[in-house]
Amino acid sequence: GETVRKAASATARFRAGDVASEKHALKAVPPPAFRKLAVRVVPPAYLARAAATHDASRERFPVPQGSAMRFEVAADRPLSAATVVAGSATNAFAAAGDGAWTGTVEAAAATALRVAIADENGYRAETEVQFDLEPDYAPVIRVLVPQARVRLGPGAVPRIQWEVTDDHGLGEVSLERVDPSKTDQPGERILGWTPTNEAHFSRLWTGEDQAIPTNGKPLAYRIVATDLLPGPTPRRVLSPPVFFDTAPPAASTGSAVAAKGELGNTLAHLVELQKKNLERT
Repeated sequence: GETVRKAASATARFRAGDVASEKHALKAVPPPAFRKLAVRVVPPAYLARAAATHDASRERFPVPQGSAMRFEVAADRPLSAATVVAGSATNAFAAAGDGAWTGTVEAAAATALRVAIADENGYRAETEVQFDLEPDYAPVIRVLVPQARVRLGPGAVPRIQWEVTDDHGLGEVSLERVDPSKTDQPGERILGWTPTNEAHFSRLWTGEDQAIPTNGKPLAYRIVATDLLPGPTPRRVLSPPVFFDTAPPAASTGSAVAAKGELGNTLAHLVELQKKNLERT
């Protein structure tokens, strides 16, 4: 057939051997163009920050992690579909009247977002939404005391001092007792605190009410902290285990008996030496 040059309009006819069709008028149809691409960022309630609307076709904007991103798109012609692609997930928009389409995604990760539109003839266009994710970092736990494994003497009790910090506020802090040989397993909750929205929490705990093993087995504890990041389950952070060694009383008693016996033998030996000295004189 005849070549049709790229232009706003043209004519063409089709040929098969010696047979040619009549000329037909052709009109080039460009893909749909975005007339509006607005994103309203609604931060999570615990951040106590106001929502803000951005023109995503013109600006790069900040988005706190966990925010709802509410899209509103419109084109230069009626659309049949609009979607936003986040990673491997595709979210379909809904027609909202006046040619606009709306949809919402959650800003859970720093994933590129692409908005695609299609007109009633199936012509498509897409664009990437540029934004900067403001991450909500996990809590940080620092055990201040003890700095190393501690051996408890007779009558001594565990003593732990710690601090927890979070960039946007803590949810809960707790102290757990764990099996020293299975510190990756769930522990026994000893105490808990709810420092509502506080960014810093510290405590000094002494275990006067703790049962100290009499069989020489060690004790192990850990600090657990959660923050306020929305999700199906709270985000938990665990401190490294804090160990305390104990000595069995039997071992202490045996040592004392042995020491007493050695002292008695030494005194008897000294007395015998004194007698021999007196006999010589």
